[in-house]
Amino acid sequence: MPTPLKRFLRITPQQLRAFEATARLLSISKAAQELSVTQPTISVQLRELAEKVGHALFTQEGNRLQLTAAGEALVRVELDISRSWQRYEQYLVDMVQKHQRSLHVGAMSGAEYFLPACIRQFESAHPDVMISLTLGSGPHVVKEFNQGRIDCLITPDALHISGLESHPVIRSRLVIIACATHRLAQHPDVLTLEQLSGERWVRTEALTPAAPTSMQMESIEAAIRCVSAGMGIAEIPVEALGSDDDHSALERFGVAALQVAGYPKEREWLMAWHRDTPAGAVAARFLQSLATR
Repeated sequence: MPTPLKRFLRITPQQLRAFEATARLLSISKAAQELSVTQPTISVQLRELAEKVGHALFTQEGNRLQLTAAGEALVRVELDISRSWQRYEQYLVDMVQKHQRSLHVGAMSGAEYFLPACIRQFESAHPDVMISLTLGSGPHVVKEFNQGRIDCLITPDALHISGLESHPVIRSRLVIIACATHRLAQHPDVLTLEQLSGERWVRTEALTPAAPTSMQMESIEAAIRCVSAGMGIAEIPVEALGSDDDHSALERFGVAALQVAGYPKEREWLMAWHRDTPAGAVAARFLQSLATR
């Protein structure tokens, strides 16, 4: 015996429309005219609906239709369904309107040196919009993104996630730093990555070179502190130390930017979102704002 839900799912929208019109007009011919179908079509749909319900829905008294008790109950059910669907449609409208006024951005470590200023500038130009930001390690932010709690990602790498759209938005620069007293800090020649292969690297998510001996840090600030303490060298964003020619900032951190071939190296940041769930109008405006900086 089918469950009530399975029985309901066997009912077609056409049958419900035919029933609603006939119950309201108490006339098969008028229902057929309103729905732009033939009378036999309405009759067949009503008969099939009664068979699925298991009870007669109408009685014929002369030329006049009357609802049975089961038919009157189905009218109330149909009205409940209609009202529930209207509430659901209003919920969707409210959700879209709310979403169009807000944006939840997730960003990988390193974006904190440029993204807050970008968000502040965008919100100043769009005071009706609020952007919330989740900043953290790659795995954590990607997990939040995949679970739908983040609308879009700001990432320095092309993520290998199926169904993902991405667009370059901003460029930053990377340098390799060492402790100010490190033997390489005053090296007269431009170094190569091969010459650095024997060094201990303080790794962050920004680190590109392969390093057989390394330390893993969760934040760039922690990596800088380790380098300052003479525990290794690190690849970090220039923005973490101030501007390129801000030697006082380097001295303040107790580090030196090494002269390495290919550095400072450009790093392209991407804005990514799921193709099947576009982030919406606010995300499009934010994307444009980043891309024109």
